[in-house]
Amino acid sequence: MPRTRQFFLGTATDLVVQIVLIAESMRLQAMMATYGIQTQTPHEVEPVQIWSSTQLVKVYENLGVNHKLKLKGRPVRPVGSLGTSKVYRVAGATVLCYPLIFEVSDFYLYRDMALLIDDIKTELQFVGRYWRLSGRPTVCLLIREEHMRDPQFKKMLDLLAMLKKGYCDSVKVRIGRLQNLISSSCVEHLDFMDTVDSTSDDLSACQFKQLEHDYIGYQSLTDIPRVLNYQDELKEFTVSTPRKKYIKHSYYEYFTSHYKQTAMKFPSIVQAANNGMRHSRCRSLKNSTPPLTVSTTAGTMST
Repeated sequence: MPRTRQFFLGTATDLVVQIVLIAESMRLQAMMATYGIQTQTPHEVEPVQIWSSTQLVKVYENLGVNHKLKLKGRPVRPVGSLGTSKVYRVAGATVLCYPLIFEVSDFYLYRDMALLIDDIKTELQFVGRYWRLSGRPTVCLLIREEHMRDPQFKKMLDLLAMLKKGYCDSVKVRIGRLQNLISSSCVEHLDFMDTVDSTSDDLSACQFKQLEHDYIGYQSLTDIPRVLNYQDELKEFTVSTPRKKYIKHSYYEYFTSHYKQTAMKFPSIVQAANNGMRHSRCRSLKNSTPPLTVSTTAGTMST
């Protein structure tokens, strides 16, 4: 074979990235259906379980563990885009993980819908460019209700409509039901979990939980009151005490605790403030007292 001959390592031209749309609740699924977007809930994809990438990292910690040789297994590192694009068989259960970009975080960028849309496009382009395994990659896109309440909801709908047409920029995609896409997906068996003492209940507890609502008849997300999530938290206060009384009591506790913390940290400042308030009160009382009148034989003299 000539030394100048090189093997082509590029991707196949018919590579298609499979996409599964998972809605957080049946209410959200009904709302997305009004826009022509077909989704599935975690209950509809059973017995396949939807996991986060964090749970997959915990499973991989058991890889290569040997107590006799003092081997701790795989280090705790996040699973990338290529790792979450596989379907896993873990101790008899079938698992699909959603990417790291859908992890719940308190960081303020997690609430940015424009950033999430850009991350989804980057995720699909990365998987479509660097996929080298047999079978097609399967990407799970998780749609939450708080995402759909964002003012940039229309841009998310435009992205989903573009994915429904079969492309995302230069990447071919296919949206379908998870049960129909498993046969063409890349399935990886985690055989090391067979030797780990883990029950099916422990694995089922890791899956993504579906939200349950009493009423799902809303036609759009704007019909849902924004204070719906806080009704259960305030129920015990509104039943036991009146609302105005509770608000006054909470304000009093807040300012009292804040004053005590400030007095402990800065006693000199608080003492100076108290002395200033005492002096100002004395001056106000002195100014408000009427002048003393003294009666004499020569006349009336005021002091």
